[in-house]
Amino acid sequence: MRTALATITWMFVAAVALAQPSTFAPKKGQFTVRFPGAPKENTQSTQTALGELDVYTATMATTQGNVYLVSYTDFPPGTIKPEGVSTLYDGVRDGLKKDGKMTEKDLTLGKEKLPGREILIDKGKQQLRFRVVARGNRLYQVAVVGDDEFVNGKDATAFLESFELSK
Repeated sequence: MRTALATITWMFVAAVALAQPSTFAPKKGQFTVRFPGAPKENTQSTQTALGELDVYTATMATTQGNVYLVSYTDFPPGTIKPEGVSTLYDGVRDGLKKDGKMTEKDLTLGKEKLPGREILIDKGKQQLRFRVVARGNRLYQVAVVGDDEFVNGKDATAFLESFELSK
């Protein structure tokens, strides 16, 4: 009886531990975020009008096909100016919109109170909800992709709100 109770207790503790999001803080990322599992990391170069830029991403997909994502891109020094971040955010939004209904709102993020933006793109069965913020020459994006229930649900909101910039 004690063995069975101990086994059940251990299984419960293990299940709770597995269900708890863990803080993710990549070495060069200068951010933390709470993924609900282990993300896959990738860095890919992309050619832009500013030259070749490296885009770092960390993603995690659920068994239901929903996705958690965080990324950053380092731009050449002096490219991102405080007075130009709104235009930069417009460019990010316009690059992702393609089709679908869009809503957006301005945000203030982090202890530094940096201007950011949250954008929701509704493409019917699939939605994209993401936040963008720039600090220095780095542009961060944190996003969730999936159906309406997921994207606007508590787990997706907790993920987006867990994103914090660090040193």
